[in-house]
Amino acid sequence: MTDQRRKRPEIPPNLPSSSSISRRELRLPGRGDASAIRSDELQMVSRNRETFAPVTLGHIRGHGCRRLLVYCASTWCNHRANLDADWLPDETVIRALCPRMVCTACGLIGAEVRPDWSPATGRRPPAWREGTS
Repeated sequence: MTDQRRKRPEIPPNLPSSSSISRRELRLPGRGDASAIRSDELQMVSRNRETFAPVTLGHIRGHGCRRLLVYCASTWCNHRANLDADWLPDETVIRALCPRMVCTACGLIGAEVRPDWSPATGRRPPAWREGTS
């Protein structure tokens, strides 16, 4: 059986060393100065993503939701609670509540906070994590 190793590609002699490449531009080998490319042109172009305003308690109250589901962020605790959010102002962003929640079972700071749509829809709250109420 013959040894079928891949050959390393040869480095062209006109390739500049890494020390001669400036941070602002990159010159492609063999094309001269006309092909100078700025390094900021080589970066990935970000897509235009839709950005939405953060969901506030006032927004979900307008849709008939008055309670929040709070799930402990711990993987071993799995505690969940149903929180009445009437005492919080309408401008409160739901995601801003996540790092402020403290689990009453294990004491971990941080939780998943989601609107409880079950009273508005007539369905049970989602049990995406198993645990005690």
